Amino acid sequence: MKKISYTLALLFTASIIFSSCRNNGDNEPVVYATHIIVDPNPIVLSVGETKILNATVVPQNAYNRALYWTSSNGSIVTVDNHGRITAHSTGTAHIIVNLIRQTGNIQVPQSGYTVFVSEGRTEPTQGGTIINGIEWATHNVDVPGAFTENPEDAGMFFQWNRRVGWSSSDPLTSIHWDSSVSASAAWLPINDPCPIDWRVPSPYELVILALASNTWVSNWNNTDVSGRIFGTAPNQIFLPAAGGRNTNGVLGTVGTDGWYWHSSATNMGFGWYLHFNSTNVLAGSEWSNRAGGFSVRCVAE
Repeated sequence: MKKISYTLALLFTASIIFSSCRNNGDNEPVVYATHIIVDPNPIVLSVGETKILNATVVPQNAYNRALYWTSSNGSIVTVDNHGRITAHSTGTAHIIVNLIRQTGNIQVPQSGYTVFVSEGRTEPTQGGTIINGIEWATHNVDVPGAFTENPEDAGMFFQWNRRVGWSSSDPLTSIHWDSSVSASAAWLPINDPCPIDWRVPSPYELVILALASNTWVSNWNNTDVSGRIFGTAPNQIFLPAAGGRNTNGVLGTVGTDGWYWHSSATNMGFGWYLHFNSTNVLAGSEWSNRAGGFSVRCVAE
């Protein structure tokens, strides 16, 4: 009886030792993953384009290194088991990478990429400029249905989802300004101030523009007009820092900031826009009251 008890005790002790160590030839303790590193992103693709995404498990000698990939919207971007993505349609998708096996005492957080997909246009159809697969107008909207005469001209300001143009330089009185807010969830085609065959850009299109190479200039082409150049030569456009009008019609930030509407709204009376100044370019996270007056830069249909 004592011999049996002694044998069971030895087996129990051995099982404890085996569970805390994995025999890789030298009985070293098991090393578990702590986090996943991905490359800088977002990423811009054109429809039909593919790309292999990178993901590095840390530490490199971790036991649980196998990964799985998922897409938030497979109709826009799909991903295979090796991180290879394929763009299918325009829009935005999030690619998530995580460990197949979460083991040890550390819960490894998921990581991933944000992917913006453009239509992949390579040649202009309306005389605009192609930047990241999207054709952009080279001038701001002036009176509804027409562009400005020169690329540096501010044009007119528009309240979100309205086709009425307001001066970008002349003082306005509160008597003439309409401070009400459009209740629409999107900029309606009937209210679009862009010329025929052009339209107000979508949210992802302005984000794609913001992700393009861009530079602030304080005297564009010796015109004394400040703003930002977007794109890479020769495919570049200049957006003047025309400023804007607040919800009471008061003009401000002329020469220091550019505010450009896009076609989507939030759910609380706000609209999304692209904003830039001499140090920053922001799109996709910026919104303002729809009663304010901002510039419009169109994209080709």
